[in-house]
Amino acid sequence: MAGQCSFDSFGPGRKLVGEGNVEAQTRQAIENIKALLAQEGATLKNVVDWVVYLVDVNDLPVCGKVAQEYFGDPPPVMTLIGVKALAFPELLVEIRAIAVI
Repeated sequence: MAGQCSFDSFGPGRKLVGEGNVEAQTRQAIENIKALLAQEGATLKNVVDWVVYLVDVNDLPVCGKVAQEYFGDPPPVMTLIGVKALAFPELLVEIRAIAVI
C-alpha cells in the first residue's frame, strides 16, 4: 500500500486530517492502511514491512509511539526516510506498507 497519508478518503472530496500535527497525520495514515487491509480480510498483523517518509526526522519518536499503539511490540520492520517535502505541502508523513495475506 503505497502513498498512505492523512487524507480521510480518496478522490476530490477528501479532507486532510491533522494539519500541522504529525501524530494525527500518522494515526490517519495507519487507519487508511488498516481500512485497505480490511477490504482484503487482513489486519495490521499482516504488515511485515513499512517505510515512513517524514518531512522532519525529529518526529520519529511521535510516529513510533503511534505505531506501537497499532502494531504492538515488536512492530514490523521499518525504514525511515527523511524527505524535503511530500506531494502536498501540508503533509508531514507518508507511509508505504507491505502486507502478506
